[in-house]
Amino acid sequence: MLGYCGSDPATASDAPSDVAAYSLGRVAESLVGLLDELGVARAAVMGHDWGAAVAWRMALAYPERVERLAVVSVGHPECGAAAAGIEQRRSWWYLFLFATPGAEAWVRANDWALLREMLGSAGGAPPDAMATYLQRLGQPGALQAALRWYRANHSPAAIASTRIRHGACPLLAMPVMGVWPSSDGVLAEAQMTASAGFVADLRLWRYERLEGAGHWAQRDAPNELNKLLLSFLGQDFGDAAKQDNGAQVQQQRRQERSRL
Repeated sequence: MLGYCGSDPATASDAPSDVAAYSLGRVAESLVGLLDELGVARAAVMGHDWGAAVAWRMALAYPERVERLAVVSVGHPECGAAAAGIEQRRSWWYLFLFATPGAEAWVRANDWALLREMLGSAGGAPPDAMATYLQRLGQPGALQAALRWYRANHSPAAIASTRIRHGACPLLAMPVMGVWPSSDGVLAEAQMTASAGFVADLRLWRYERLEGAGHWAQRDAPNELNKLLLSFLGQDFGDAAKQDNGAQVQQQRRQERSRL
């Protein structure tokens, strides 16, 4: 992911100082540019957490480039806050903290006490994984870049939203799979299941509840998650995926792209 820089060239990424570079729209645009560079017309797009948010944006803004979409934990952008209960909203105080100038000092304080508690309670990070996370975030520029994701994309108005606006976004006409880990302490199941309302044909929607996994499902249940993803990649959606009620829906999306 953009910004999670490091000293290892195999895993490092760019970490621009411009907050706007981390907006979902800009990152999705960059991914489309990568497809162009590779000569790939359409791709199966998958993501978790921020990666899922980018995947949704890419499918909404560039539907002609997304053959199918798989998202883990994070549902449709119209569903996240609106489908959350009051207790869930109270647990999102960190979104405001991370977006606040100077939050880096709070996050680092007392040997990363805040992140140790958050990463442990949300997904039960084992000690070795926790040490790796903190070591990488402690590298020069890494924490600042990670927080830019929150500063670029979270607004108080969006977090406070209580209504799912079904007409706010074009419907998706490609196959979509939503996976929600049953022990996810960050996001509620309702925001994933409600995402079905943004798929043009329910025959294209698939929902999977991953039992026993926490928010970081790819760490907690890698084999089970991989089986779901491979199954989805090989799934034949028949006429539902071949119909190009497509043409009209895709045109609508292209017209709305500038609004996303």
